[in-house]
Amino acid sequence: MQFYLSKNSSNTIKFASAIMIMLHHYSQYVCANNLSESVIFRALSYQAGFLGVAIFFFLSGFGLMESESKAHLGIGQFLKKRLLKIYLPVLFVSAIWLFISPFAMSHSPFADSCLLQTTIGGGKVLYISNILYSFGDDVLWFIKILIPLYIIFYLFSFLYQWNRWVAISFIWIITVAISAYVALTRASYEAISIVYFTLGVQMSLCKVKSKKELSLYIGLISLVSLCNYFCFDWTIAQHGILNAVFMAVLICVLSLKRIDIKIPSLLALLSFDIYLIHNKVLLSMKDNCDYVELISFVVITLLATSLFYLLRSRLLKV
Repeated sequence: MQFYLSKNSSNTIKFASAIMIMLHHYSQYVCANNLSESVIFRALSYQAGFLGVAIFFFLSGFGLMESESKAHLGIGQFLKKRLLKIYLPVLFVSAIWLFISPFAMSHSPFADSCLLQTTIGGGKVLYISNILYSFGDDVLWFIKILIPLYIIFYLFSFLYQWNRWVAISFIWIITVAISAYVALTRASYEAISIVYFTLGVQMSLCKVKSKKELSLYIGLISLVSLCNYFCFDWTIAQHGILNAVFMAVLICVLSLKRIDIKIPSLLALLSFDIYLIHNKVLLSMKDNCDYVELISFVVITLLATSLFYLLRSRLLKV
């Protein structure tokens, strides 16, 4: 017995999570407008997004620690090869969205946060004060939390070279503190998945090698579930508990059986970009169509995602 998460399997799970988040937001649109009574849409609307984000956090922490175990990076290299790798694409897509959204939608998401508006040739050019962190897309709250977690991880990796247990205690305490802060100042639903980032780090550090160790991790996840029950209202707690159940099952499966699932490399590369693009497509289609069909939404999202990936890979080199 040993926990095993290959690069191929990680990419496959990440792509599946991106699709889950995309279908979650589409299903919310369907259910909010009573467009279907399908149980599938209701299930996706209820839990898919929460679970997809929890998995993204877990894989982010796991992937960072796997890379750290191969080579410790200095602050400059960490910023360049780790942090900017997620931040630059977000800035790039937000800059594109800044100029496209006034034409794609009747009300640009940036309009309420603009610092200055000028009229050029009959069209408005928006200059905003918060593009660097708000991104004009509420769905990207995950990135706002992931960026501080990356910084915390670098501090953890520095401490880890000095004292293993001090470093592990540090990252767990800070992660819990961030979760509490987010729950109090932003939204409870954002807080329920943050600890899975540190769980991913922990799973990379101490891979399960026995049923006793597996029981300890299941106990840890059960503790997270218990905290959800006591710290949040029942609606949010249910999402947290379902996340915990799935993560426990995932860890059990990857510990008991060696699995290596590979998807086409292009799909693996598009996972993060699907997350960045899909809601912008959905917002635009909702604003311009009487009814957004699922097939049309998925096809346009994948086309827009592929185009964005080509642009950012050539221009940003990330």
